[in-house]
Amino acid sequence: MKKFFIISLLLVLILSLGVLYSKLKFPVKYINYVTEISEKYNVERISILALIKAESNFRETAISSKGAVGMMQLMPSTAKWIAKKRGIKFDINDLYKYKTNIEIGVIYYKYLYENLNGDFEKILAAYNAGISRIENEQWKKISETRKYVWKVKIYRFFYSLLFR
Repeated sequence: MKKFFIISLLLVLILSLGVLYSKLKFPVKYINYVTEISEKYNVERISILALIKAESNFRETAISSKGAVGMMQLMPSTAKWIAKKRGIKFDINDLYKYKTNIEIGVIYYKYLYENLNGDFEKILAAYNAGISRIENEQWKKISETRKYVWKVKIYRFFYSLLFR
């Protein structure tokens, strides 16, 4: 019984440290809006938080070397396509506004979710490398994409500790 108590205490301590680490290293900026949009489009909030953390670390003005913009690092052409498809008024400068960027990013995530049968790994790979690279698992040959998928999965785990 004493051994069980000590093991239980250690597990609680480890989980508590994990939650503390998560709170310190994993931002929850705009959590209310992420929650609202995630619920609106019926996607998992924790996955969106992990994606934003990996893409921009919640920086609204982030721009990648390839031209992806904002918190969810959307390519302007993809954002324009999604906005047109959904009837959302869109201007390229709107991608720097967190509400527009998150909503269009979540809609795109949902599109990938539906087209890739909810396979989280493939969704992440498509988000990073493009949906055309999912066929024949071409994305697995791209080191950057493999690392990205792994990173988002880790971030998702820590966000799940924060929001159980």
